[in-house]
Formats: sequence, structure tokens, C-alpha cells
Amino acid sequence: MLGWAAAVVAVAAGIALSPDVRAIAGGALREITVESVLVTVPVQLASTLICAAALWVLGPGVSYWGSVASRVLRDAGGNLLVIVPGLGELIGARSLVLSGGTARRALVASALDVVAETLAQIPFICLALMVLPRLGSHWDIDRSTLDWLAIGVGAGLVFAIAIWALSRRSERGLAARLLSALAAQVVAAWHEWRQRHGALPAAILLHLIAWAMGGVQVWLSARALGLPLSLVDAIILESAAYAVRAILFIVPAGVGVQEAGFVVAGSAFGLSPEQSLGLSLVLRARDVLLGVPVLLLWPVAEWRGQKAVGGPAGGG
Repeated sequence: MLGWAAAVVAVAAGIALSPDVRAIAGGALREITVESVLVTVPVQLASTLICAAALWVLGPGVSYWGSVASRVLRDAGGNLLVIVPGLGELIGARSLVLSGGTARRALVASALDVVAETLAQIPFICLALMVLPRLGSHWDIDRSTLDWLAIGVGAGLVFAIAIWALSRRSERGLAARLLSALAAQVVAAWHEWRQRHGALPAAILLHLIAWAMGGVQVWLSARALGLPLSLVDAIILESAAYAVRAILFIVPAGVGVQEAGFVVAGSAFGLSPEQSLGLSLVLRARDVLLGVPVLLLWPVAEWRGQKAVGGPAGGG
């Protein structure tokens, strides 16, 4: 949670420096309603099930529901426990082991899943190019919007630097331990990778569908807030915001960067900075709503998993 504290401090400092940005942040918070958050939940759950199917077809050595548990934990960890980059993926792989998979298969399947999700994001991000002509015809962005862009990106970079500084001491020791533990299994893991990468196209397709469902959530939220945004425009808007996140991938969970992307891209669709920022904050609230209960139950899952496998870790 130190990571979130650093982000809050960085964003708060930026807001305090600009009256215009202060006004936008206050307006965005007033835009958000309980309904606008809740309407995203069913679609997000469906998206999670699809992402779990993508993991499952890659052969992690567990049941489909074991893959669901892994994906749920990965998303919760990645969205909320951003103090350690990649912790969500590690938690997801650990969940596969606790569900009965071997450490090697869990590692390979998790790595392939990340590859599939990244490749699926490429055509989705290409939709962001459709925003550029709109920005050209709507390039009357006021000073406050530009302030939000600068503060969002700046806060995100400050956040990334803070995360790097906090983890710098333990990074070398952790890397050494991981290399030592995995060195003997590299060849075997490579063979498993070659055997299972044939399922990659199916996983990519499933992840592409899941990415598009993120745009559906933006559309439903916009409707709940009474914003004039079509389904296609909502998908393009989200793709533009996530394109910014992908470019500045060093920022954990895209803190600040996602918000800046929404504000700038939203102007191309006639949305005010307050409305665009409100949509981004709705997605953040959704992540908290779904992620916190999962993380609170994680120790229970860890205990039950260890009890089931008879030890602290699965076999290799």
C-alpha cells in the first residue's frame, strides 16, 4: 500500500499546484455515482472468466476454475499491490501451484499468458490512432486539460521512480535467489514452452475479446452518468487511454497516466475533463471494489492450498 500512498501524494501535490486541476478533480469526484461503478462489475467478471479461459488453454496443469482463481488474484495484485512490479503475475503463478499445478508448468503458462495478452493488446491499441483525426478537429484543449496531462504523466513517473527506489535494495538478492532456483529448470521449461505455444493463437483471441469488453464497461458507465458516448467511441476512448499506459509501461498500474490519457482522448469525443476523469476513476473504483475482498481472502487460499499440497510449494 506504500505504492498507492506515493501515488496519492504525487497526484495531490500536482492538484494543489493548479487551481484548474483542483477544479477538475473535484468535478470528476462529483460525477461518479454508485450505479456507474456497479454497472461495470458484471462485464468485468465476464472479462475475467474469458482471461481465465485464455490461461487454461495454455495448459497450466489445473482445472478451469483453478485458472479463474489465478486470474482473479493476478488482477487484484496487479491493480492494488503495485509496490512490487510484477507481483500480480507472481501471485497468479503461485495460485496455479496451490491449485495443484507444478511450479514449472505454472511458470510457463503464466509467461505465455502475458505474451498472449500483450499481443492481443496491439490491435486494440491501434484503435487509438482513430483519436488523432478527432483531436485535430477538436484541438481547443484548454489549459486545465494540459495541466492534467502534465500532472498525470508526471505523477506516474514520480510513482515509478518511488517504486524503483523502494525495491532497489532487495532487487539484487531477489533476482539472485530466483535465478538460483530456476537455473536447473530452464531447459525443461523451454521444452514445455515449445510444446504449448501452439495454443497461443486461441489465447490471443480470447484476450482480444476481453480487451474489447473493457470498452463496453466504459460505455455502460458513460450511460449511467448520462454522457453522450457510443459503444464504438467508448472502445476507442479506452484503447487510447490504455495506449498511453502501454507507452509508459514503467508506471505500475498506470497510476496517473491512465487518467491523463482519458482526459486528453475524451476531449476528442466532446467530453469535458471532469467527465473523462470521472470515467477513469470509475474504473479505479471498480478495481478496488473487486480487488480488496480477493486480497483479504488470499491468506485463506494460501493456507488451504498449502494444506492440500502438503507443503509450502508445489513440485517442479
